[in-house]
Amino acid sequence: MSCSASSNPNSYIIGAVPKLAVIFRSESGLAVEPTTVKFKYKTPSGVITTLTYGVDTEIEKNPTTKEYSIELPADEAGSWIYRWESTGNYQAAAEGRFIVMPSQV
Repeated sequence: MSCSASSNPNSYIIGAVPKLAVIFRSESGLAVEPTTVKFKYKTPSGVITTLTYGVDTEIEKNPTTKEYSIELPADEAGSWIYRWESTGNYQAAAEGRFIVMPSQV
């Protein structure tokens, strides 16, 4: 079981809304749908939030590609850390980070 998180680019200006996505894959590389998918993120001020697919509407899933994604408002300058994780029939985790730069005006 594997997964990889994506966020392009890795730096944003404050006020941007980056799309963060993940696809969970079986050992043979096929996209799978885990029993539970969670998304956790930590803001630059240290606040940690956990969201669960199917409970929190912020997480969406593309039924064709099985990509899970969230659009996360970058409303605080600094380093953001995020984590996708799955439990149940397929278990995996991936983490990433991005930087939010303050406005210059």
